Amino acid sequence: MQGVSMSSQLSAGADTVWGPLAQPITAPADLPEGSPPWRDNAWLPFWDDENGIYGTVHVSTSPNAGARQARFSLQTPNGTIELIEPLDPGSFESKSIRLDLDTGFTISTPEVTAELRFMPQFARADFVGDASPKAFGGYAETGALKHYQQAASVVGSVNLRGQESAVDGSGFRDRTWGFRDETIGMSEYFGFMWKFETFALSVMRLYGSDGSDHATGFLLGDTATPVAGVSSFTRDGSGLFVEAEIELDSGDRLTVASVGRPAGQWVPMGPPRTGAVMSAYDEFHTFRTASGESGGGIVEQGYVRRGV
Repeated sequence: MQGVSMSSQLSAGADTVWGPLAQPITAPADLPEGSPPWRDNAWLPFWDDENGIYGTVHVSTSPNAGARQARFSLQTPNGTIELIEPLDPGSFESKSIRLDLDTGFTISTPEVTAELRFMPQFARADFVGDASPKAFGGYAETGALKHYQQAASVVGSVNLRGQESAVDGSGFRDRTWGFRDETIGMSEYFGFMWKFETFALSVMRLYGSDGSDHATGFLLGDTATPVAGVSSFTRDGSGLFVEAEIELDSGDRLTVASVGRPAGQWVPMGPPRTGAVMSAYDEFHTFRTASGESGGGIVEQGYVRRGV
């Protein structure tokens, strides 16, 4: 697909069904003064191991809170780049970063251009009701967040500083809206989005600032099967992911180990601030299950730094 424009595809989208992941940006009308932050976020990690391309797009908008921003992080064999630009309330389009809720995104700057199309695979993970990641918000009395994730195939191209590369890989789409402030609600978390040939996994474990410990997630195939928990999560000496054992709803256990860590990116969660701040990092890995199935994906870990 190198050198092929996808602009017409990005504006079409009629053949792609993303359900609530394509929900138009919305927020409660007339939020009272002093209301908690209401945020609408979309996050799209993608990876192409064969071509050595790894990246994420993250957009976060709000009618009543700061830190409205669009971010694009990219690593290719030709180098790395990160863009962070302000967003208007009610918009997922910044100066250089444009998210199309039906199809994918485009990037356009003098240094980097990209056009990537996401197409859904496997069942969708609906993190609602008991599966809602409550610690994301820290505002249980105002209602749970709406949170959704789904695996994808990803195609398109990126051009970094004049070097164009085709992309034919994998990714996920993530969408969350509701009252949300990670620094208030959480002390630490990890989450992963992994894709294999016959299934995908979307799992997170959240340690709340109130001492709660909540694991939630799904094994995604033709249907979404709830995950009972994360039995173990092994890190190396620097705190990066090594292996996890996931307890399935059936009682079976699935062990997934890293066999390579080709990329990683710090995750700016908001503007500079004095006091507590969430510090997060994304790790791209290749994986192998205990039964020998190979896959790839992303692990994100975060914790709140509270020291002065």
